[in-house]
Amino acid sequence: MRRILGAVLALSTLLAMPAHAATITVNTNLDVTSAIDGMCSLREAITAANTNAPSGAVAGECAAGQAGDNPVNPSDVIVFSLANPKVEVGSPMPTIADRVTIDGSGVAGLNIAPQLNVQTQFFTIRDSAPVVLGQSPSQVIFQNMIIQGADDQTVAHPGTGAAISLMNTGGAPQILDINNVTFRNNINTDDGDTALETGGAIGVTGNVILNINSSKFYGNSSQRGGAVAARDTLPDGTNALVTPQVTIAASIFGSATPGEGNSGVGSSGGALTFARNTVANAIGTLDISDSVFQGNTSDDGGAIEITNAGLVNITDTQIGGLGAGEGNIATSDGGALRVTGYGAAGAGMNLTNTTIA
Repeated sequence: MRRILGAVLALSTLLAMPAHAATITVNTNLDVTSAIDGMCSLREAITAANTNAPSGAVAGECAAGQAGDNPVNPSDVIVFSLANPKVEVGSPMPTIADRVTIDGSGVAGLNIAPQLNVQTQFFTIRDSAPVVLGQSPSQVIFQNMIIQGADDQTVAHPGTGAAISLMNTGGAPQILDINNVTFRNNINTDDGDTALETGGAIGVTGNVILNINSSKFYGNSSQRGGAVAARDTLPDGTNALVTPQVTIAASIFGSATPGEGNSGVGSSGGALTFARNTVANAIGTLDISDSVFQGNTSDDGGAIEITNAGLVNITDTQIGGLGAGEGNIATSDGGALRVTGYGAAGAGMNLTNTTIA
């Protein structure tokens, strides 16, 4: 009996232990795809994570991702082994369609940037990525890197988030975590189509949980939400039914240095837009703590625009400042904050130990 009990306990312990995620190592700065060049590019790494297949049989190619990613089988991890910290992007990366962490900590100053003379959007996360019943939502993590120079002024990718775009119209939430990432000079402005361009660096829409931690945003611009936009409506006006949940902690949006402020070009939310355009939709939440917003500009809401959105908590945060260039500027309404439309049950705003100057 003791032997049987011991065997059962040992088996239970083994089953409870999480499986190791697949680690896929990017070993080239180039944006290339070849199964026989012995290199693993970032583009190939994302595809390997999506398909759970190696990029080729030659040594140095990307390893296969792991099938069945969930909390028991953690997400694939894409890491970097490079002498040169710049990773080139020549066209939009493959849509991320699986749980994955992209971690630049192995290369000091890892910098994802466009190829010379290339104008392109960078990362898109699939709408309603698969979720295992009873498991946590699909999750994508970017951490320990610089993402700069994404430029989504093309009709080919109308919409939201020049650097990172996530539009989820599905019933299951998707999580996007941003940890220790600097976003610099990402642009998502008018490309001549009818869609409203939102989120110079990051744009999320619908049933999304966005967590931004210890990150910096400098010189990003868009029509609405120069750095970050979180909305319930797709850029073409399609109703996504749910307003995102956004948490921002220990992060910096803009500075007093010329050119480092974020800009809502011709519209609103110089640094951040948080909006529920369809009043019947579920409200979202916005929690900001220990953060700084300085030197941002827009027509309305020089730093932050909040519209009909839900419950907002801003704690231990500085919005503006008394030094030269530290203030946020709106040419119309709300130099620091523009807040409109609080009618929904559970909606409201709490400001705690926060400076607005």
